[in-house]
Amino acid sequence: MYAMTWALGPLFPLWIAIYAASLAGIVWIVSTVAPSELAERVTSRFPARGMAVFSGVMALALVAMWSQRIAAGLSGDYETAMLLGQTTLVVQALDLGLIVPLCVFTAFAAWARRPIGYLLASVVVIKGVTMSGAILAMLVSALVVEGKPDLFGFAMFGTAFVATCLLAWRVYANVTEPEFTAEKPAVVSRPQGGAAAAR
Repeated sequence: MYAMTWALGPLFPLWIAIYAASLAGIVWIVSTVAPSELAERVTSRFPARGMAVFSGVMALALVAMWSQRIAAGLSGDYETAMLLGQTTLVVQALDLGLIVPLCVFTAFAAWARRPIGYLLASVVVIKGVTMSGAILAMLVSALVVEGKPDLFGFAMFGTAFVATCLLAWRVYANVTEPEFTAEKPAVVSRPQGGAAAAR
């Protein structure tokens, strides 16, 4: 969003570099993970059903929040749509085009305990932590500027932040480290020379 939407500024090259590095990093990390091996390292206490419910609720919440603003914008009510100087609703397009499908697929894969579901669960739960934490930070910023606390927002997203942190802890606590066995070095027989060989 910083690289493609906001007004051109001196940090524009940095936004492009971060965007490109993030994409390359995602591809590299995913290429190092074998889902079949990951499934063998997941314990029976892995919160598969909890992750499925959380992913589904997250997808529905995003659709419910953004559909209202999209409808307002399409009807010409740009103030309610909160375009904020942008030409289109970028965050909403990214969330509905990327995050919602990811959450829906994760919900089904985690519920069925498929190996890919374990991998995606570790991504979606961190997204939940960072998203709820970022919204809390925005509420704190608004409180400092306006001086009026949004008690409902603090209660809702504070609860969401704590819940997602606990869920993230359960996800990562129930993935065991791979076991490495130390193999004994092979004994290589060497030909004997001299008197020993003559015998």
